[in-house]
Amino acid sequence: MPIASEVHSEWAEPYEELVGMAESSRRLGLRAYLGLAYRSGINVVLENGQRSVLFDEERGREGLADAVRFLEYTEALADPLVNGALLPCRIETLEPALMDETAVVSARRNVPVRLHALQGLMERELLLERYGAAPLELLEQTGLLNDRLLIPHGVYTDRNPVIHGGDRGEQGKIARAGASIIHCPLTSMRYGGALDSFAAYRDAGINIALGTDSFPPDLIRGIDAGVQLAKVLFGGPGAGDVAGYFDAATLGGAAAHKRGDLGRLQPGAQADMVAFSLGT
Repeated sequence: MPIASEVHSEWAEPYEELVGMAESSRRLGLRAYLGLAYRSGINVVLENGQRSVLFDEERGREGLADAVRFLEYTEALADPLVNGALLPCRIETLEPALMDETAVVSARRNVPVRLHALQGLMERELLLERYGAAPLELLEQTGLLNDRLLIPHGVYTDRNPVIHGGDRGEQGKIARAGASIIHCPLTSMRYGGALDSFAAYRDAGINIALGTDSFPPDLIRGIDAGVQLAKVLFGGPGAGDVAGYFDAATLGGAAAHKRGDLGRLQPGAQADMVAFSLGT
């Protein structure tokens, strides 16, 4: 799944860097969904110790312009292995206007949008304070909540015990919109979070893809961690569904990109295969 780093660049990822990634993908024969990470703000800590976001709307617009330029580059390549995507950063680092513009570009060009959201309590607090809207409300208001949206994490919905602890319709809203959650078990665990729960999201009709987000980029370890944590937190052996996690690692990603010819080995599907060494 398309997860990008946002800590190695001054503000946004440069166009030239993504062109290099695209050329590397073509040379190696890797199928990739690529895009420039961009944002209109960066997370900062104020002198009083409080967390905030420092905004520069012009740099946000410049980042989106470069992202569109890269989409045009991938379209001109006409290479089925290189696919363009819009990869804005974390939701709290985007001004609503930039989210609006991203939604328009996504619809016009029919490309996916990957946006980190529903990721942490601080994100929720910042958005409520600044806009009076929770993360999912902001996604809906800006036109991003649709079947082209991929949401890394998606942990803090209304069902989470630290939010409301009960169903107030958020998971159903995600499912009806056709948006996908990119579940990153290892990353969530590092910050003391967990999907509540994998089974509940699937039962709500939400497509779940498996992601890595950060080091180590190890899907097998992610499956193991997610399964075991689910068993501990949500009710015994039946709570950790290995088959469901395997589906998320394969079919879930394909469904997120509306690619029925990926994520499976069968006649008519693309011959995309990956091998994992399970030895020590």
